[in-house]
Amino acid sequence: SVRHPSSTEGLRVSESFKFVQQLDESDVSTVHRALRANSGEIVVVKRTKGRPSPRQTARFHRAYSLSRELQISGIVRSLALDEDDAGLALVMEDFGGHALSSILGLGRPTLVEALRIAIELCGILNDLHGRGVIHKGLSPHHILVNQETGQVKLIGLGGAANSAHQAVEPAAADLRRGAAAYLSPEQTGR
Repeated sequence: SVRHPSSTEGLRVSESFKFVQQLDESDVSTVHRALRANSGEIVVVKRTKGRPSPRQTARFHRAYSLSRELQISGIVRSLALDEDDAGLALVMEDFGGHALSSILGLGRPTLVEALRIAIELCGILNDLHGRGVIHKGLSPHHILVNQETGQVKLIGLGGAANSAHQAVEPAAADLRRGAAAYLSPEQTGR
């Protein structure tokens, strides 16, 4: 059965989408650009590989809730969170962006491009921090850039903290995943 965490249209991902392009893959999830079968809308679907752990489930729910609650233009908007026998899927808007990590893999941006991305990112983080939220997972994998329009957006809010209610704790799991270069000093326990 499919669980619907809100009144948004809930869909069985395996039956309702045609996966068009794989955008990213980790040990625990895949990210695809997909075509929504009922509307023809292009979306991005982040899907667990198999049944999610309780921690993964909590992160998916947190990412879904925060992106809908914050309504910041620089945060990729979540459309649905669905669960079926194959796993959990977060359905998000597709603005045509690609992970900065993929872009950097193709070569270095010009100084002007790098500064434009950095300025956009600073504005997004300012908006996020103004709402009392700390991303805690900022890395090139979570920064999306549409190279045609110049638009920059963030994903990866599953580990975000509300600065008013939640302490920023050391991120041992992030250290194991190789994200140490992107952690703030307070996340390393220093």
